[in-house]
Amino acid sequence: MTGPEDEKTRASSRRPTVVFLGFTSLSVGSGTEQFLLNIARNAPTDEFRVVVVETDFAPSRRWDDRYVAAQLGPVEVRILRSPRRSLDPDRLIEFASRSLGMYLLAAVAQPVLRSVSARAIRRKNEETLRFIESADLIYLIRNEDRDWLDRDPSRTVLVGSTHCDDLSGGLLAFESLPARGMLRSLYGRIANRSNRGTGRIDAYHVTQKGYWQNRLKRTTLDAYVPLGVDTARFRPGARERPSGNIRFLFVGGLEPQKGIDLLLDAWKQVASARGELHIVGQGRLGGRVGERALADPRIHFHGVLEPGALTGLYGSCDIFVLPSRYETLGLVVLEALSSGLYVLASETMRGVFDDFCEEGALEYLDTNPRPLSRRLQVLCENPPPLDDDLRDALHRRVESQYDWKRVTGELFEWFDRLLETRRQTRSPGPPPAHRTDDPSAVARQQVDAR
Repeated sequence: MTGPEDEKTRASSRRPTVVFLGFTSLSVGSGTEQFLLNIARNAPTDEFRVVVVETDFAPSRRWDDRYVAAQLGPVEVRILRSPRRSLDPDRLIEFASRSLGMYLLAAVAQPVLRSVSARAIRRKNEETLRFIESADLIYLIRNEDRDWLDRDPSRTVLVGSTHCDDLSGGLLAFESLPARGMLRSLYGRIANRSNRGTGRIDAYHVTQKGYWQNRLKRTTLDAYVPLGVDTARFRPGARERPSGNIRFLFVGGLEPQKGIDLLLDAWKQVASARGELHIVGQGRLGGRVGERALADPRIHFHGVLEPGALTGLYGSCDIFVLPSRYETLGLVVLEALSSGLYVLASETMRGVFDDFCEEGALEYLDTNPRPLSRRLQVLCENPPPLDDDLRDALHRRVESQYDWKRVTGELFEWFDRLLETRRQTRSPGPPPAHRTDDPSAVARQQVDAR
């Protein structure tokens, strides 16, 4: 006699196992964690066994454990013990962006740090790693995790995310450097020496048509599937304000990468009394944001908001500002567009949301404080003409292309094709159509079978 757990295990074994390999705790709630949670919430768990792997690395927290558990539903979660508390890749990226010398130093140091991190992860997580490496498909968020991942390339498909460029982590400060190609090649050779046998990434999930796509090591199996937004949550809201003020909104980590310091410096130069700047987030620059908010009544610092309060704030604002120094996609831009906001996006995101730019809902701009302040000043006095009908139309446009349900369905359809391709390459070749004693014909058949 078999019990319910045996039935559950047998049912799971009949479904391909897909593992999403995160690099932080899900409670962090940034773009990567939003991606994982929304994929989990909309995954076809009747067809796939879906497992999300998180770590105990949580430099900040936006969500509590109850909210995360409610979003995950039937999706399994495994936890890796991680040394990233002392080896945070983002700190190295920030360090490398300061000067050419630091960039070169980081390019040499990063493979060594990754090798140390890889040994620590394998030592602390043997049981979890055995499970991950037995999956049918592993979705890899970051290159660093290839160093300790020891999958069988003939059995398990390895999918790379947009974060998996060949320099790992996006050291973008010297994009125009003539020797960048040589440095990238050298870095790749050094980094791959610490690889424990994962082999090449089989296919890349490309989340936008330009920008990062050109940095990837292309394969014939790659797919373009955009990231998404929960359009049922993020939608235009009431904007009745007797004062007639224009509300600008920033949502994101209060870190140099996101350009919050650039926005604060630019806002200081905006003279209009009609503007309000609402800031949501936390991070190392939170103290600076708090000080500016105390000194300027036009700045409203909300810290971390509960999901319901955040969607309400989106819906009540007019213009979204994201002056990032570098950005892979920017899920917050989709949240803003779905909420009917006009968007000011950094030039570093050009190629990501060009269709919205052409439709007049978004513009790319120089995020240096002086030109940014001039544009903010103009928009305070002459806001973009987004009335309620246009906001609703913008929401429907986002819903038709970027809703998480649709995006997740497309992603798993692609996974299914990748798995089918892997099954076909593992299967033996077709038998000969007829028996022949011609040695050359037999040789040709053997070649065809291979």
